[in-house]
Amino acid sequence: MDLNETQFLIDYWPTLLPVAILELGLMFAALKHIFQHARYRFGNRVMWVVIVVVFQIIGPVTYFTWGKGTTSDE
Repeated sequence: MDLNETQFLIDYWPTLLPVAILELGLMFAALKHIFQHARYRFGNRVMWVVIVVVFQIIGPVTYFTWGKGTTSDE
């Protein structure tokens, strides 16, 4: 990390911190739901875990939008 990257982080940490918290919160919520439920609209558990972890913010949003199965107990 050179001085420019360090200065960038120092200057923009108030903006980056909420984004990082949102990213982690969405990821953990999606992972919790994936491991608690066995039904999905399409795909399987392994596929959704990879999508949620690899594609940070977009992965959990995609899971909750298109992957989360609907059951009567939810």
